[in-house]
Amino acid sequence: MIAIWKRELKSYFDDMLGYFIVAAFLMLIGLFFSFYNIEGSYAFFAYPICAIASFMSALIPLLTMRSFSEERRSKTDQLLLTAPISVWKITLGKYLAMVSVFAIPVLISCVYPVVIYLTGSYAYPLTDYTTILAFFLVGASYIAIGMFFSSLTESQIIAAILAFGFMFLLGYLRDLSDKVPKEEWKNAVILILFSVVFFVIFFKMTRNFYVSFAVFAVLCIGVAIAYHVNPDMFYGSVSQIMRSVSYGETLYLFANNIFDVTSIVLYLSVSVFFIFLTIQSIQKRRYS
Repeated sequence: MIAIWKRELKSYFDDMLGYFIVAAFLMLIGLFFSFYNIEGSYAFFAYPICAIASFMSALIPLLTMRSFSEERRSKTDQLLLTAPISVWKITLGKYLAMVSVFAIPVLISCVYPVVIYLTGSYAYPLTDYTTILAFFLVGASYIAIGMFFSSLTESQIIAAILAFGFMFLLGYLRDLSDKVPKEEWKNAVILILFSVVFFVIFFKMTRNFYVSFAVFAVLCIGVAIAYHVNPDMFYGSVSQIMRSVSYGETLYLFANNIFDVTSIVLYLSVSVFFIFLTIQSIQKRRYS
């Protein structure tokens, strides 16, 4: 895994993509620091970090689009898939290399709260650093998402577009949740439809019909039993689920000095889930 990490990390700085990603983030950090903290006289560096987060859905796909797509296009993935190394080590090696590239501007940004502390009358380093931590975890989860979509296609452009669309959707789920019907039976039907989608995705990833169908059946039976026992619990349930998994304004909670543990759990869960999906996607191709 370490060998994969070193190789991938070196490749990002051999063809300038790594330099471009680092430079783009540093440029945004400098611009928003100048706008908020110098011209606006804000003592919080957390505000520039929150503003920069809106650009991640555009920059992160550029970082992740080549992770597996390029190897599939050039057929060099066959060397990895036939190598005596497990798929999870290959996946984690690539993932950690991309996280390492992203970590460079994040670590450099840690200097800015110190600058504010040394030059200003007021400073809030704890709030700033918790927001930077949350920002890093958001980026790490986006990298996992982008890596998964890169594993699905040999086209880097398609991988980038799919990743961008999904990340954009994650940010606006809270707004979209207001459009979802509130009625109990409609929410139950929507949850069943979600179960069908999950079944299709799970089957595509594992190619195991019986396990996929068993999971699908459990989800459907669970919804049916819950609706029979207490239908009132389904009122607005889909909207609530969408709000709970939406990235939305979560970073602003940290900027407002609220250490939101549920957001941290969300970021980590998304990362683990999409790394798992990537492993399943590669595993399927390895034995196909």
